[in-house]
Amino acid sequence: LILLMKMVKLKMTRYEVSTERIEYSRGIFDRKVDNLDMFRVIDLKLRRSLFDCIVGVGTVGLITTDKTDPEFTFEKIRNSRRLYDIIKNASLDADRRNGVVHLE
Repeated sequence: LILLMKMVKLKMTRYEVSTERIEYSRGIFDRKVDNLDMFRVIDLKLRRSLFDCIVGVGTVGLITTDKTDPEFTFEKIRNSRRLYDIIKNASLDADRRNGVVHLE
């Protein structure tokens, strides 16, 4: 039952990634729509377990300066390496366009 609920939750999550922002909606009965500007992305990580590699999925995690979602995760998605590269390039381009410098 828990596995079924996790699968339904993953299926009910939608992402739209553009060069400017990430928009996502989540929820089964109560939909939440939010967005994250690319210039807010500070760091990103790609995680793929052995099982993930076998089934062809991965998890991309973002560390951001966003107040509501400082950590954002794309869970168990196909083409995770491609998404990682797209977000990396888009966030670097957005930083340049907006004159953003991230300090550690």
